[in-house]
Amino acid sequence: MEFARSWLYVSAAHPERFDKALSSEADAVVLDLEDSVAESHKAFARDAVVDFVSQHPDRRVVLRVNSPDSGFLTDDLLAIRSLPLGAIRVPKVRYRSDIDLVHASLRGQVANVELQPIIETAQGVVNLGEILQHGQVRRVCLGEGGLSTELRVPDRAVLSSIWMQAVVLSAAERRWSPIQGVYPNLDDEEGLQASTLKGKAMGLYGRSVIHPKQVAVVNDIFTPTPAEIDKAREVTSSLEAARSAGSGGVRLADGRFVDAPALLAAERTLRVAAAITSQHRS
Repeated sequence: MEFARSWLYVSAAHPERFDKALSSEADAVVLDLEDSVAESHKAFARDAVVDFVSQHPDRRVVLRVNSPDSGFLTDDLLAIRSLPLGAIRVPKVRYRSDIDLVHASLRGQVANVELQPIIETAQGVVNLGEILQHGQVRRVCLGEGGLSTELRVPDRAVLSSIWMQAVVLSAAERRWSPIQGVYPNLDDEEGLQASTLKGKAMGLYGRSVIHPKQVAVVNDIFTPTPAEIDKAREVTSSLEAARSAGSGGVRLADGRFVDAPALLAAERTLRVAAAITSQHRS
């Protein structure tokens, strides 16, 4: 799921919504055992996840477990050992030891599953480099809601410096791009679009969403356009021809000079496009 664009949260307290979520256009469905489930319903929600995923195995299904300090995490990890999950999201990760704890508790089908730490605390930001070094962590999720509350910053837009920090550290550890956090206003499509475009421009890839109506906007933004695909093909073919002639760079028809970094970007664009096409065919 490296190139999953939209990650749709569904409360595990409402199993009647699971089928609808999986039939949506979301690239991944995140069944949530944490914030959307009252403490009195944790066991019910956990059982509902186990029943549903056991009967409907689908690697697009991701599970957000409860946080390391919640008192519910151990039961979550015991219950999901036989489930074919695409990934496990771990909320409120503050230290690498939080991920070590989760990984050490995994058995069965989830023993080597991708772990997605949600960075939503100041300590998580400070320790992000170490968290990214864990072998089961391929990317992190950004939790702007938790961060804005803890940092006493009501305007989430000013957290963009933390986005950039996450992008740089992820690249330094050769991890996938961070996933942008949710946009809470369901009736503000323009705001969702603007915020997601800003996240993409800063190096984020994919976004968590909290309603199916947000999926189309997010998918569209992270899908390469036909023009972008054509340009990527031009870059790759032009550079291949230039290299055959002994040159490491080439001038394109529009006047731009491109070399190795442009080739890497073009190849990524083509990989994203191919992954999306393959997903729609399957």
